[in-house]
Amino acid sequence: MRAALLAVAGLALLAAPAAGQARTKTKEASAPLAIELLELCELYADGDVLANATATDEGWQATETETDSVFVRSFDATKTVEGVGDVALFSLVESYPLVTLGYCRVDITSPQSDIGVAELDTLERLTGELQSDENGIYGVWNATEAGANYLLLANQDDYGFGLQLTTLEPVGGEQ
Repeated sequence: MRAALLAVAGLALLAAPAAGQARTKTKEASAPLAIELLELCELYADGDVLANATATDEGWQATETETDSVFVRSFDATKTVEGVGDVALFSLVESYPLVTLGYCRVDITSPQSDIGVAELDTLERLTGELQSDENGIYGVWNATEAGANYLLLANQDDYGFGLQLTTLEPVGGEQ
C-alpha cells in the first residue's frame, strides 16, 4: 500500500512541472505598430462597417464624423500608445458610380520610439521601395494583387510618423 502511495505521489510530482509549464506559456510577440496601423487603415479604407467597432475594441476613441455628402463617410480616431505617444487616424470613403475611393491617414507627432516602417517592406502582399537617409526612413508600395488600386506611403523622420493608404475599388469588384 505504501509503495502504491509513493508511486502515485511520484507521478503527481512528475506531472506538476508539466502542468505548471502549460500555464506559463509566453505571450506571442505582437506585430510592429506600423503593421497594426496599416491593418486598421485597410479596414477603414475598404469601407468595412465594423472598422469603428474594431478600433474601439483595440482602445481607440473612434467616431464617425459628419460630412457634406451622402456619398462620403468619414471617421476620426485617436489613441495614446505607451512608449510611442499620441496617434491620430483620419479616414474617408467616397462612393462614385464606377469606383469607391478609400483613404486613411495615421500621424504620430514626435514618436517616442521606432514605429516599424521598415517592417512594412517585409510584407509579401506589398511591392515597393524603401529608402532611408540621415533624416529618416521612407517607403512607397502597391499591393501585389491590387496593383495601382492600392497606394501606400509611410515614413518616420524628424517630423514624426505618417502612414497614408489610398484604395480604388471598382464598384461590383470589376476591373
